[in-house]
Amino acid sequence: MKRILFVTVVLIVLGGLAGGLTALAQGGGSESDDQDGIAWRSIPAPIHEVEILAAESYPVQYFARVVSGLHNGCVKFGSYEASRQGQVIKIEVINMEPVVSMPCIELYGFVETSIPLGSDFTPGVTYTVI
Repeated sequence: MKRILFVTVVLIVLGGLAGGLTALAQGGGSESDDQDGIAWRSIPAPIHEVEILAAESYPVQYFARVVSGLHNGCVKFGSYEASRQGQVIKIEVINMEPVVSMPCIELYGFVETSIPLGSDFTPGVTYTVI
């Protein structure tokens, strides 16, 4: 993959975490149970890095390489969502954390996710990723 330069990346900073940037507001999310009976809730992931890449294909496919954080050993990657309205692409990364407080290793981790953005982009036009 090659890097492209015509995309402006904007992180909306609402707070920092372990030297990183939080791109989405903190708050409660949906809850679910896993097979071990642990109840989980979704929380916005802190975003540390965003890079736009282009696959050498026809048509050219674009991807966002997103590095997000896990603030302790109990938090795990949940999902992502990408949406586009005109020249603005919104990316949200969701982590999952236990609803009930439990002992967790205090080790900050990182997750790298490749998010497909599609191929419907016009060369020379500036797109904003938030």
